[in-house]
Amino acid sequence: MRPRTARMISEDSGSGNDITFAGRTDLDLEIFLVFVVFGCLVESIGMMFTAVPLLYPVLLGCGIGPIWFGGALVLLIELGQITPLPGRSFFVMQGVLSEKLGEMVRETVLFYILIFIMLGLRVAVPELALWFPSQLAA
Repeated sequence: MRPRTARMISEDSGSGNDITFAGRTDLDLEIFLVFVVFGCLVESIGMMFTAVPLLYPVLLGCGIGPIWFGGALVLLIELGQITPLPGRSFFVMQGVLSEKLGEMVRETVLFYILIFIMLGLRVAVPELALWFPSQLAA
């Protein structure tokens, strides 16, 4: 099976072929991977200005809502910012705490685990992203 490009996914979703859960999960994982790597190299505002205009039409075509994507985007940007070595927030924390690099890396592992758990919940239960806004509307 040949890999699907963003255009193929968008065309399939626009033609009435609904994207399956496995296809959506694959798309989510690909976006997560891109943002983690992108977050290591680019500042958060630059990441949003670069990636959102490219991904937003594809995500809408796949049935992924803007609120879900916005919440996931915030988590992914923060994940990229705390990534050791190139992450900006990582260096700020290291400078403030005056700790060794190895110790700082060990201390950020808990944050990675928590962010991955939150992202996993967002993928497994997408309705969870809209629960709080629906409570405010009621």
